[in-house]
Amino acid sequence: MLLELMRWIKHKAWKRGRRTDAQNTLKSKWVLKWKDIGQGESKSRKIKARLVAQGFLDKQVTDTFAGTSTRWSQRLLIAIAVQNAWNLWSADISEAFLRGLSFEELHQQGGELRQVEISLPPGGEHLLRSIGGYENYDPEAEVLIMLKPGFGLKDAPRLWLLALKRVLTKAGVVATNIDPQLFCMHREGRLVLLMTIHVDDIKLCGEPKFLQSVVSHLESHFDALKLEKDSFVHLGLQHELQPDGSITVSQTHYIAELKPIPTDRLKALPKESEVDDEYKHLFMSLLGGIAWVVQTRLDVAVFVGALQRRLQKPTVQDIINLNRVLSYIKSKPLIMKFKLNNPWRLIAVSDSGFKGEDQDHLAIRSGVICLVDRDFPKIGANDIQVIEFVSKKQTRVCRSTYTAELFSALDISGLLFNISLTLAEVLNGPSSARKLAEDFENGRLPLESDLIIDAAAVFDGIAAAEPKVPNDTTMTIHALKLRELLSLQQINRLIWIDTRSMLADGLNKGSVDRLALRTAVECGRWDINQDVRVHKAQSSS
Repeated sequence: MLLELMRWIKHKAWKRGRRTDAQNTLKSKWVLKWKDIGQGESKSRKIKARLVAQGFLDKQVTDTFAGTSTRWSQRLLIAIAVQNAWNLWSADISEAFLRGLSFEELHQQGGELRQVEISLPPGGEHLLRSIGGYENYDPEAEVLIMLKPGFGLKDAPRLWLLALKRVLTKAGVVATNIDPQLFCMHREGRLVLLMTIHVDDIKLCGEPKFLQSVVSHLESHFDALKLEKDSFVHLGLQHELQPDGSITVSQTHYIAELKPIPTDRLKALPKESEVDDEYKHLFMSLLGGIAWVVQTRLDVAVFVGALQRRLQKPTVQDIINLNRVLSYIKSKPLIMKFKLNNPWRLIAVSDSGFKGEDQDHLAIRSGVICLVDRDFPKIGANDIQVIEFVSKKQTRVCRSTYTAELFSALDISGLLFNISLTLAEVLNGPSSARKLAEDFENGRLPLESDLIIDAAAVFDGIAAAEPKVPNDTTMTIHALKLRELLSLQQINRLIWIDTRSMLADGLNKGSVDRLALRTAVECGRWDINQDVRVHKAQSSS
């Protein structure tokens, strides 16, 4: 606790002030964290204390933005590291929030002048008085006026991000447009460094001299970084460089810590009865933990989504089902593998389950976005790299399978375009939003993109020489929109694939085999065993 107070003082995060002048005083509390250091006989436990302001008491309205990179940006970075045989690094900046912009610096940039004070937890003043300059500190007459947003304040993440981006700009690193927390550096037209930011956790790869240059810039402003290479835990995910040059990502260590919900008291209750508040809390807690695992466990995404829709009124059966999901992920481990050969193209695999479990006419849409080889698709094994996936309810009412499949295809296309535009900046260098939009509208992106569906009616209607009016005439404009995306070459090919080889099926149906998804994640392979149909529209120009 004493060390934590000294950290606040070191960063000039507060100054002494009169309590009678205070207008916005926040209480605070201690948060203690135990962390294991080392392994074997040298293993020890480190205890860290953090002083946290109770920001919910803050009377001023502030911007609460926190910089977090998308999960597909995180995966793109790993894929590109593998392709370039670059080492993968994790960088942690200690005491990050205390290193953010001061309230005065924010005010000079046009922001509101913040006035906020903090009072120490009971007993904290005794520790504070042991530090030079605070020997006569009187908590009855004084408060600590905050000069920087320490832990607990709602605007602390944003002010930290502003300070970090200021340093990265000086280092020559440029944010991408679609995901501003994905940063690139290019030299002579080639990519030399890529990094993602998730609040104060940084992951990066690149050519050694440029990587060292960026690290040096960061350390000159934020002191020494905690750097780890090739084997590390980042955002709860274990990263490992393998002997063959591939990189694996897993959450096995995290899954091992999850515990099933005891059900002894539930055995006498009907399966459909709603559980009490204690079990509801246990249900929410375990479901939250398993939902975090979905980052690498695509094979349980549809089950997690279904259980999340039961959060408000979980039943005995829901508790049993959640325990079953936990048992499955523990007994059938899955490790995501990154290894794919150049050159690339980008695909979006779209599917939808029309019959949802609720009577709301909201179908389950699903999709997988992958990097693939240029010769995709071929009968047999296809090398793929999963970059992103979707498994959730449609946002629009669907009254037919055709409608559900078409909406799902259009929705996944939007995500495909975001990833494709980001890859354009990563591969070719920084670009203005206007230039990216022009290139997109004219079909000039560096990677060709395909949309894959198993809905024959949708494929036949779109691939027809002349536009066909769907049986559901309200979908006419949506079908024309998909035709237009093809004619403008924003989607280069529409591919129909037999349902028996559909990769995204397991993301919207719990009854189908999980093997296709597991093979895609763990082996980077998609087995296509039936003939496919490919439609490539002529350019509208």
